[in-house]
Amino acid sequence: MAVSASTDTESWYSRGLSQIYDSLDANSDGLSTEEAESRRSDYGPNRLPKAKPVTVWQIFLRQFKNPLIYILAIAAIVSFAIGDETDAGFIAVVLLVNTLVGGIQEWRAERSS
Repeated sequence: MAVSASTDTESWYSRGLSQIYDSLDANSDGLSTEEAESRRSDYGPNRLPKAKPVTVWQIFLRQFKNPLIYILAIAAIVSFAIGDETDAGFIAVVLLVNTLVGGIQEWRAERSS
């Protein structure tokens, strides 16, 4: 038995409960053990694929995907080009601190999920 919502003209949310049970060969108690085993062998286990873990370098590089970071980097380069090394250094330190703080927060969030 193939269950496919795409071939039906009526949306699942607008159906009655008995129609849904009939479409899925189920009842209010769920699938029978035999039917569940049959579907598991046909379609595989009902699991989400595991995501590949994110590396520290990927997290670090993601911190630079921000237009404001681009503007600050350009400002640092321009400051250095016009001979204002103090401002260029300060902007570079701000970029580094921002990257470290953002990277640490993202790394902790990745570990917690």
